[in-house]
Amino acid sequence: MIKCKMLDLLKAELPLKKLDDASRDGKLKFEATFKLRQILKAVIPNLQDYYSELNKVIDKYAVRSTEHPDEYSITNEELFNKYFNTLVSFDIDLSNCFPFTSEDFNNGLTILTIYDIDNLGPFFTNDEKSEYEHTQTIKLDI
Repeated sequence: MIKCKMLDLLKAELPLKKLDDASRDGKLKFEATFKLRQILKAVIPNLQDYYSELNKVIDKYAVRSTEHPDEYSITNEELFNKYFNTLVSFDIDLSNCFPFTSEDFNNGLTILTIYDIDNLGPFFTNDEKSEYEHTQTIKLDI
């Protein structure tokens, strides 16, 4: 099971695409390809929902460039930031997906940069057992 934030999915989008390309070219082991397919099946609908909602926020609180539709000027920064921050902070539960391990890859990671690997963080498992539980809730009573 993989749990992450929407921001983690956005950061992992390009590295997952690179792994998908490598998989289609037969450069990944079976285990990695299988896990990747499961991850992509779960991630793609979440990303589609994100971009759909982001477009609604842009349409309401920004003005798109007529020459470059992907560029926009924010007209209400406070509300735009509020909704954008809400979008990227949604908890995502990929319950039918299992993280990659170092054994899943042979030379498959050579196509990724260090930056790509860092952005895939939630999609990798630490092979060593941690003494800390990663599901603790952090709450400040201020």
